[in-house]
Amino acid sequence: MRIAICDDSRESREEILKNICENPFIGEQLEHMQFSNGEELIDAYESGERFDLVFMDVEMGETNGIQSGIKIREYDSKAIIVFVSNYPKYAISAYDCEAFYFIVKPIDAVGFQKVLNKAIEKYKLVHQYYVIKSKSTIRRIEVQNILFVETVRKHLIFHLASEHIEIPGKISEVTEQLKQYGFYQVHQGYCVNMNHIKEFCLYDIIMDNDERVMVSIRKRAEVMKAYAEYLEKVY
Repeated sequence: MRIAICDDSRESREEILKNICENPFIGEQLEHMQFSNGEELIDAYESGERFDLVFMDVEMGETNGIQSGIKIREYDSKAIIVFVSNYPKYAISAYDCEAFYFIVKPIDAVGFQKVLNKAIEKYKLVHQYYVIKSKSTIRRIEVQNILFVETVRKHLIFHLASEHIEIPGKISEVTEQLKQYGFYQVHQGYCVNMNHIKEFCLYDIIMDNDERVMVSIRKRAEVMKAYAEYLEKVY
């Protein structure tokens, strides 16, 4: 896991790093870089650097953390951005760059580890692959590129953001394979990636590309409960 720590206080950067290194799930996989302002971090992105997880202050240098986060999104939609700031007033603005979390200083070690564990869970979800196989097709695709899976006449249709892939198969089998990554069968004909759910609308789910997926009437309460538990786990 590649981590960037961006803060104009060296003491704060070292405190964040110390807390990261104490997490048992990161271990020797950790690579990190430190930046004293947003300009340095953006320069790194412009030169080709990419980070899985970014811890960033808000008020620092000419480019504040929110502006830096918006710029990062131009290069990387998957980076998990966590703000660590003395100023909780920026918490709502943090959503402008799809921030994962907003930690208020002074850092509480226990709270920090809870956020970090959730970030690690999301990282794992984002960086998993699924192999689609048929007599004519073998493709490896990122799990998080799958919005939902539909079954039509003994065939499976994998709905991705930019294409659909159709192969023979059973939705019960693909649901069993994908449930560990946050997928849930919401109807006899649909299995959805809960990370791509935008909202519930009566007996439809609206995905984040605005496609609608039908929810079984008898399963609606169960699906809502499963979605709430998923959000609690990764957000």
